[in-house]
Amino acid sequence: MQQLIRSFWVLLIGLFSLCLHAQIDFSSNFQSACPPFLVQFQNNSAVGGSSGTYYWDFGDGTYSTIENPIKIYPIPGKYDVKLVVNGINGQFSDSLTKVDYIEVFELPKADFKILTDLRGCHPLNAQIQDLSVPKSSPISTWLWDFGNGQSSQIQNPVATYTASTNTTISLYITDQSNCSADTAIPIEVFVTTI
Repeated sequence: MQQLIRSFWVLLIGLFSLCLHAQIDFSSNFQSACPPFLVQFQNNSAVGGSSGTYYWDFGDGTYSTIENPIKIYPIPGKYDVKLVVNGINGQFSDSLTKVDYIEVFELPKADFKILTDLRGCHPLNAQIQDLSVPKSSPISTWLWDFGNGQSSQIQNPVATYTASTNTTISLYITDQSNCSADTAIPIEVFVTTI
C-alpha cells in the first residue's frame, strides 16, 4: 500500500511540475524598419496555472520588466531579443532568445551637385547630378523641388529657370526598404535676357 501511495505522490508531483512549466514565446508587430524603429513586443508565453514576472533583454543594452513592452531602436543594426519568464515563488524559470530578431536599416544619404553655371541666358537650364548613397537597399525614388515651382522625379534632372532668383533646390529620396533622407542646397540664379 505504501508503494502505491508513493507512486501516486510521484505522479501527482510530476503532473504539478508540468503545469508549472512555461512555454516561452514572443512576437512583435514588426521585425525590420528604418530608425527610429518603434516595436510593440507581445509575450505569447503559456505559463501553466500561474502568472509570472517578465524580463526582456532587447539586445542593445536596454531592458524591460513589462509583460508586453514597447521599444524604440534608434541605431541601425541587428539585435537579439531575449525573454525570461520567472514563476511566482521561483516555481520555474525559462527563457527564449531569438537571434537577429530585430533589424534596423541604415538610412540612405541624400546628396547632389549642380553641374552647370547658374549664370546664363534665358532660359537657364541647370544640370543636376544625384550623388546619393544607398545603405541598406537601393534608392528607388527621387523627388526634386527646384525652388521655382517646378519638380521632378528623374534621378539626374535638368532645372529650368526663366528669371533670376535666390532659392533652394531640395532632394528627397526613398530606398527599397522605405527609408528616406533629404538634403537642400541654397542657390543664386542669374538669368540674362536679350
